[in-house]
Amino acid sequence: MGTIDVINYFLGGLFILLGFLINKNPNLIAGYNTMSKDEKANLA
Repeated sequence: MGTIDVINYFLGGLFILLGFLINKNPNLIAGYNTMSKDEKANLA
C-alpha cells in the first residue's frame, strides 16, 4: 500500500464523516440561518 492509497482512504473517510455530521447538524453549513424555510426543508 503506497502513500497515495493512505491519503485517498483518509480523505474518503473524512468526506464521509463530514457528510454524516452535516446531515445531523445542518447548522454547520455556511449561510444556513439565512435560508428560507423551503430551502431548509430541501436539505433534510
